[in-house]
Amino acid sequence: MNEREIVITKSGLGQIASLGVIISVIMAVLGGLRNDNNAVLAAIIFGILSLGFWILINPKSFIQVITGRQARQGTLAVLSTLLLIIVVVMGYVYVQREVITFDLTSSGTFTLSQTTRTVLSRLNRDIQITAFYSPDLLAVRELDDQFFRQYTVESNGHVSRVYVDPIAQPAIADRFNARDGDVFISYLTPDGEVDYNTIQYVPMEGRQERDLTTAINRLLAQGNFIAYFDIGHGNLTPSLIPGDTSPENLSIAAGLLNDSGWVVYALNLKELAQNNVPIPDDASVIIISRPTEQFSPQVVNMLREYLDNGGSLLIMADANNLTGSGFLSQGSLFNAYLWENWGIRMLDAVIVDEITGTLAQSPLDNVSIWVADIPITSGINIDEETTTLFHISRAIEVNDDPPVNNGRIIQTSPLSYGETDLERLGLTNEYGYDEGVDIPGPMTSAAYAYNDATNGKIVLIGDSDFATDARIASPRGNAELFLGAVDWLTNFSEQITFGFEARAASLPTIFISPAQLDQINYIILIIIPGLVMIMGAGVWFIRKRR
Repeated sequence: MNEREIVITKSGLGQIASLGVIISVIMAVLGGLRNDNNAVLAAIIFGILSLGFWILINPKSFIQVITGRQARQGTLAVLSTLLLIIVVVMGYVYVQREVITFDLTSSGTFTLSQTTRTVLSRLNRDIQITAFYSPDLLAVRELDDQFFRQYTVESNGHVSRVYVDPIAQPAIADRFNARDGDVFISYLTPDGEVDYNTIQYVPMEGRQERDLTTAINRLLAQGNFIAYFDIGHGNLTPSLIPGDTSPENLSIAAGLLNDSGWVVYALNLKELAQNNVPIPDDASVIIISRPTEQFSPQVVNMLREYLDNGGSLLIMADANNLTGSGFLSQGSLFNAYLWENWGIRMLDAVIVDEITGTLAQSPLDNVSIWVADIPITSGINIDEETTTLFHISRAIEVNDDPPVNNGRIIQTSPLSYGETDLERLGLTNEYGYDEGVDIPGPMTSAAYAYNDATNGKIVLIGDSDFATDARIASPRGNAELFLGAVDWLTNFSEQITFGFEARAASLPTIFISPAQLDQINYIILIIIPGLVMIMGAGVWFIRKRR
């Protein structure tokens, strides 16, 4: 058998060096595509070394490649291949970096609603979406990015996106108090840094448009809404108020308002009335929670003036001290004012409901069996976790022929009743329906009233325990009621409404991870063109040998 000798010539070495130059160009383009400066630098160095070796080992071949007939034909093919690669790469870079998106669905499934576009049109500062994804959530990140980038497009770049690995960058995660999968929005400072004073958590429950748009709308309203908690009548108060030592307070409720962009202050209504000082003009809402004493005529007149000027009150009262002198007892001055001017009032009765469900521990705990179809209850009674749970709540009477618009928010079951023997209930914890004495159900445990002429609003709730730190989080409907009432009283959401949505909340039909995308890039931009070039070089080499 004859064995051919393998002869390495200067011409062959020159061809290998020229191939190294071509490979270095492709690697430099890929490095630029991935923003990998080290890869670009390495490719440039490799290309220079290959070119230098080529010129050094076979300068005639280099000159011939540049000027010769075969070189011109071969160079044309090489340049055509390189041009194709560069066009593909530059097109990919442009589409990726310019965030060009097209919704090819006939139903417009992946197009933001007009509601969202209206909110984005009001942006006066740049906003950043900061989302935290570990390597285990790369699939979720890719899905969310398809959604988030629509906000970048519709806002003309005013909404940017930053993704952080909480495992690799724990300091940033700690700064946001973030867990894996959490999403936040915030304003950016003029130098492009996160304004940490404006960070808001985005509850991506369904990873849908309403979650992010509502969060952006709250960010826009940040600092423009002020809630005052009355501390002048022995009330429940947030612990952030100086001097509060109550074990049952409203710290979480105040924190929810803070997280939504509200400013929360303390207000002593009794002191203001004594000094003949009006309620501050910047008060978006006044929250009165479980006072232990009656309001004086001066306080009632001050609240009357505040409501006549378009003010809003959230009143949470329960069965505390209901022995004839308690807050909003049936014959009190403030209760009479509410009935005469708003058509709602507290009754001297505690709600007893035998239909307790799984959340209540006794008939004195009542849940929201019925809720009105109004904005206040939009987050209530969606499921068992979003019901409300009141503990020893008072009954409310609603005038069906009122002087202003009013209505019931929450009612108990038809089997419930209002226990009027409060002394026996308080001393022995005994109760029972007495016909002709007690009030037959269903009972109203929350009501609202709205004066069209003055824009004054009131929400009256026969319980305050639901909003305390011990109960506001469980069931979740308690927090929904508190925030829904404040929202309605102040128009905080500015009527941001969405119709029915059927947006994708799962992976798209065709899904690839970033690692798979890199593999596809290498196959398309290196392997396939490389194989074509190697085959062409092989054909050229075989023909030359002949």
